Amino acid sequence: MEPLKDIAKGKKPDMEKYWLMPEEELRRELKQLAAENKGMPLNALIGKAMAKLRGKADGKKIVEELKKLT
Repeated sequence: MEPLKDIAKGKKPDMEKYWLMPEEELRRELKQLAAENKGMPLNALIGKAMAKLRGKADGKKIVEELKKLT
């Protein structure tokens, strides 16, 4: 919706800030996060990952990858 708002205001939207990060980069970030927080419950780790990666990755993909790592 944000790009459409920019267009309606006559601005050219900066689409780079709306792109999701590549899966390989997401996996690297999540592996690092999991390593830094060993022993943390899965739900807490998911919350931490969601906060860090908000707007950069799909939430379902984050949960799926973290389940594989733990």
